[in-house]
Amino acid sequence: MNPDASSFQSLASQLTDVIMADTSDAARIWLTSALDRLKQPAESLELLGNELAVVMPEASRYFADKPVAIELPLAGEPWRPSHWSSIEVAQILIVLAALLTHAGSSGMTSSSIIEIACRYGDDRERAAIIKALYWLDRAGEMTLFAVDIGRTNSVQLFSAIALHNPYLAQHYSESQFNQLVFKSLFMGLNIEHVTGLRERKNSELMRMCDDYIRERRAARRPIPPSLWLTMDCDAMSGEILGLFLAAMASEDPDQRYFTARSLTWQANIPAPVRKMVRERLAVEPQTRIRELLAQVLD
Repeated sequence: MNPDASSFQSLASQLTDVIMADTSDAARIWLTSALDRLKQPAESLELLGNELAVVMPEASRYFADKPVAIELPLAGEPWRPSHWSSIEVAQILIVLAALLTHAGSSGMTSSSIIEIACRYGDDRERAAIIKALYWLDRAGEMTLFAVDIGRTNSVQLFSAIALHNPYLAQHYSESQFNQLVFKSLFMGLNIEHVTGLRERKNSELMRMCDDYIRERRAARRPIPPSLWLTMDCDAMSGEILGLFLAAMASEDPDQRYFTARSLTWQANIPAPVRKMVRERLAVEPQTRIRELLAQVLD
């Protein structure tokens, strides 16, 4: 008996309702047939992997590569992953069918089925599975697998685990979380989309980013704007605080936005920074940044 069957069934039901409501008759017929195929007995994990390798790519023939509106439960709150596409939802449903049928039988586990689906898939198919990993692995048994996925050089696959993904916030250790955030910056990604960053940023991550700022400055390269989200003004050195204040008045609106966003995440803001906020609020041309600055002063 698969102990996760109830949650898998609930997820499958929600995703099926969403995807079947906005697709073609041909896609509905294909998906129904594909799910039925995965409900047939498989003699071994490898044979199941072979079946998944055939079915998963076919989803792109029937479903559009467009965002689909989904609402899933996350820690008692609604989660709306607008970055999931119709193709990805169909592929997640295929994996769920395999899990519901085969996990707990013939020596197969949920983790082994997810792993072989990833092994036999391409980066796009792996990304679909990784985006849903929080719901496919509630216990966090696949944390090391996810960390290993994060070592990829594929931006598509790395983004699937690093951005908009509640799995890492729930299951990664501090060191694992910090390394993923740092690699996101190195790859030029916007870490505002790292789920749980506000709650999980820490002194070690700040130290790593402090060093990175110095390296970028020494190489005469710009500071990634979203890096400021990892920093607290009351813990910055004088040099880094000076750079932060300069970024608040930068000609680059991204630098101004992320310093303002960072300040809304900070509990203790030094008086010189508050003074700068008041000055910037009077001259800031962008509404979204003015709103953040006003929030800091509330």
